Amino acid sequence: MKQITDKEFYESIEKIIRGESSRAKLIKELETDSRTLNNKIQELVIYNPELYSRFIKKFPYRTKTRDDIDFEALAIEITKNGTTTFQASKKYNIGERTIRRRMKELAKENPYLAEIYNEVKENNKHSRSNSLELQDKISKLILRPVQISEINETREKQLEESLRMKIEFICDFINNKPTIINGSIRKTDKTNLTYIEPHRIIINNTTFLAFNYSNEIYIKNLSQKIKLSELEDYLKTI
Repeated sequence: MKQITDKEFYESIEKIIRGESSRAKLIKELETDSRTLNNKIQELVIYNPELYSRFIKKFPYRTKTRDDIDFEALAIEITKNGTTTFQASKKYNIGERTIRRRMKELAKENPYLAEIYNEVKENNKHSRSNSLELQDKISKLILRPVQISEINETREKQLEESLRMKIEFICDFINNKPTIINGSIRKTDKTNLTYIEPHRIIINNTTFLAFNYSNEIYIKNLSQKIKLSELEDYLKTI
């Protein structure tokens, strides 16, 4: 993706809102694809919520989804307990098609968990046993109740405890205490968009973004990431 300043990107979005440009044109100008641009636009929720609100008011997401259910917790339950989508749909009164669609969307929200979920699904489909490495990943997933709440509610997501401990352990080595701001599941008013806001970890005045159960951490925004194991070395450079 072509590098431009935040101010230039905001002005590009303003032009789209005013009808002077289009997303297709911006994709071409930035030499990128629609998925990357959409991720960049979603970051406005954190860095320019007023602009984001006007953008989705002008271009509301039309795909209906259920945001009253913690599908991340459901994915963990299905993965750890060997539950089928049919069993889950009956237990929580959710359509099987809805579960399948949301599990595909999980790849954007929590790629680490989605990878485990899909690998287990494929193994079950072909009657294969899970590898030792996969079993180890599954064992580290923390089973929690599948919360069903009111629609349009913003739900705070706690930073997963083992991830918190890793970050605090790394910060101990550089004599720094991180400031951790929990992420959330948000639904923007008057749209069907569900947005997973990442956890924010502020270290040495630098904001990092993190998702539960991931071994990667993002620097300032979702366009730059490093492995969690590389965080200590990175912190020594800033």
